[in-house]
Amino acid sequence: MFKRLQDVTPQSDSERLLLLIRKLNIKQYQFAKELGYSSVYIESVINGRSPFTGSLHKRINVYLENLDKENQKG
Repeated sequence: MFKRLQDVTPQSDSERLLLLIRKLNIKQYQFAKELGYSSVYIESVINGRSPFTGSLHKRINVYLENLDKENQKG
């Protein structure tokens, strides 16, 4: 059983995706648009109805790298 919040960790890429979107403080539809996917698809991945593909993983990493570069500039 969990004793501390720190003991709770994401168990899947779908959970990580949801946490990432919340951490970025962005709406799912905005995040989907940034990645070039539909909001329905992103919601479907988060809810486990669609697979978390390698392509999605790569697009997220590229998005985060670009976001990091923008933050370093400004």
